[in-house]
Amino acid sequence: PELLENEEYFVKDLIPGYHYLEASLDNFIEVTRYAMQNMTDDELQRIVRNANAWCRENMTEEKLSLSFMSVVDGYVESLYRGDPNWVDEWNRVQERYVGIEPELPIWGHGNFTDVIGTQSNDTPRLLTTLVER
Repeated sequence: PELLENEEYFVKDLIPGYHYLEASLDNFIEVTRYAMQNMTDDELQRIVRNANAWCRENMTEEKLSLSFMSVVDGYVESLYRGDPNWVDEWNRVQERYVGIEPELPIWGHGNFTDVIGTQSNDTPRLLTTLVER
């Protein structure tokens, strides 16, 4: 399914009526009223349990870090499609304006997830390094 303008990438994994009650700002009151009048406490608690279980499994630092790195990989691939030599310009800008010597050998050599692999113990360190720059 195609994502709407303000939807997050993980929305496709969530199931209405199983992880959440589908509502918008336009019908929020009606959905809330329906749930309170027509659904049992057990049904509502089941939805909350399912949502919490999904969050515990998917909203971890490790999974969010890997997801972020996947997004960065997509941008890097787009840059290479536009100009295979973009990394040279990136490094020149870093040296000139930021005053740092490029340290991350992964630019232009595979993708981030290839470098950190599925063992993502270094992912938070790598993200911190990127953010601190």
